[in-house]
Amino acid sequence: MKIRSALTLLPAISLSICSGGCDDTKIATSDQADIGNINVDPLTLDEAVESLTQIDHLQKIDAQDPRALAALQRLRPRLDQLNHLVARVEPEPGHVVSFYEPQPGLIGVSETGPTSVAPRYVTSPDLGSASAVDLFRRVSSGAEPPPALVLAEARATSARDQNASNTSSVLTAPIASASDRPATSVDAPSAGIASTASALTAADGPWWSANVCFKSGDFRGCFPNWGGGGFAQASTKTSFFQVAPFSGNNLSVRFQYEGSTRFTDAVFPGQWGSWWWHSDSFASCWCLPICACGMFDYNTRLHRWDILNASGDGFHWTHAFKWSCGSTLSCDQSP
Repeated sequence: MKIRSALTLLPAISLSICSGGCDDTKIATSDQADIGNINVDPLTLDEAVESLTQIDHLQKIDAQDPRALAALQRLRPRLDQLNHLVARVEPEPGHVVSFYEPQPGLIGVSETGPTSVAPRYVTSPDLGSASAVDLFRRVSSGAEPPPALVLAEARATSARDQNASNTSSVLTAPIASASDRPATSVDAPSAGIASTASALTAADGPWWSANVCFKSGDFRGCFPNWGGGGFAQASTKTSFFQVAPFSGNNLSVRFQYEGSTRFTDAVFPGQWGSWWWHSDSFASCWCLPICACGMFDYNTRLHRWDILNASGDGFHWTHAFKWSCGSTLSCDQSP
């Protein structure tokens, strides 16, 4: 694999500055397009998952079903709002890095791009900065972050400092990852069911294992050439998740924090999605009242990742959770 510099990968930068949600999707269909009974204005992320499930059912019959395509286009801006998107940068067309703040003190980062593009923009050194604002600047080649992201970072810092006397919750054993169906070979689509193919295929399982799967962390899993869905969860400080569907239709990725859904989105064949989330943090410095030593740590919270609407789909995925790390800097390092 050729590793290209950021300069050669960044012919142009486009920024989306968000406050209370973004709408960077161009709607090609009219507002009056027939979408059947699909709810494209869900009130919650759980309702949004139901809408994505309806879309998936239509596309399993016909991948180009106009109702499904129109509904998905109209649902995307609402998903950004429900996911609490605060910033988005597109380093190159079709490659997107997004920042979310589902609650004060909790920030998540998502990267989605074509599987044919390497390397990933959000790298281990980026995450190790322990600052979403710094990460934005690095990914965008020095562009100033939007005010919504700066405010989110400030709220996270304020919550951390207010919890200076807290200690991390007791570690609990992780709950093992599982899948609806492991696949040594992905089933061929049934007659009459439309399918698509991407740059990655089932034959790329060994490459995925060697080059993408996480190699460290307190709890990790590597699942090349998978199908049917899956989940992984653990009481952790940080969690890392990647998936690349290569056949079938779009699948849904959902993140839950302390049992509550905080993020959900669709990933399509030909895309490679990766996510990083951390728990709320506290100042673990013992030089109070002035916290000059700069020691910070994350609390141990329950993180859960689900791959949904994946029946008949083929994909590669991997996960890792870190909780024995001693500080935010070490916990942020990609395993």
